[in-house]
Amino acid sequence: MKWIAAVLCLAFAFHASSQTTSTYNTGMGHGTLLVPTEQSKLANSLPIIAIDWSYDTQQKMLHLHLVNNSTKDITAYTISMSKKFADGSSESNVDGTPEFLNAFGTELLGGLIMVQLAKGTVRETLVQQVVMQPDGNPSNGQIFAAGTSRYEHMPESKEISGLTTRVDVVAYADATADVQNQQAFKRLIAQRRGQVMAMETVDGVIKRALATSTDTPISAVLAELAPIFADAVVKNHSPEDPEGNQELDLQGAINNLKQMLPWRTGMVMTEREWLTWFVAEQEKRIALMSPHANLTVDH
Repeated sequence: MKWIAAVLCLAFAFHASSQTTSTYNTGMGHGTLLVPTEQSKLANSLPIIAIDWSYDTQQKMLHLHLVNNSTKDITAYTISMSKKFADGSSESNVDGTPEFLNAFGTELLGGLIMVQLAKGTVRETLVQQVVMQPDGNPSNGQIFAAGTSRYEHMPESKEISGLTTRVDVVAYADATADVQNQQAFKRLIAQRRGQVMAMETVDGVIKRALATSTDTPISAVLAELAPIFADAVVKNHSPEDPEGNQELDLQGAINNLKQMLPWRTGMVMTEREWLTWFVAEQEKRIALMSPHANLTVDH
């Protein structure tokens, strides 16, 4: 039972490490009524996501309410913002047009991968319950399903009196995307390809450890991953370079493998058997993620 619990925890941990999000789940309350943004006036904003906003003066929190107006589930989006403040200042160009100084991206692909990996397993129902939560205020890991809504909550110390948003990139569950901002798109692709590269690196290290006669392959894997991770930390890559987007996933792999060490004395499987199983699971994940790291652009 110890080993089973450890495997389930580790499986969920690796799924979680494959996604990043800027969503702050602080809850709604005490704010002003939702106000539509000026998004619809922007010719270069994708209309797929409708956005309303409110500012909570007590919590000093900007709340965005997003609606998926497309017919497809969304796995990622990038939104730029231009703010006006109650003190009269604003993020505007000299001619008064919005200057988009703030942007954020929300990555939800991990939720889709979790669902796909769980199909036909004892975890299928549980994963569905975790990923597909009620409409309105989903968790960080939920797929942004067609026709549903979700919230983004962001700290903002200055009171906001106006907001213009621009939807730059939307990626879908069918591995297609709508793109208005090429730089934002390149960064999303680099992030996803970096995750795949990190998983491939970890798999390669594990396979080399399994090819040796060591009785402690997990320790051997950790020993080889340590300098690889250190090298990833010190290198200064462009955000649009996939190689520079491996750090977090390499760190996640190292932390999760370290968590397995205390469990090894109670394992039903040997370390070698467990790592063999893990590599097989990783290869499934890589196969599922790869199309989403090479999105087909619709517009």
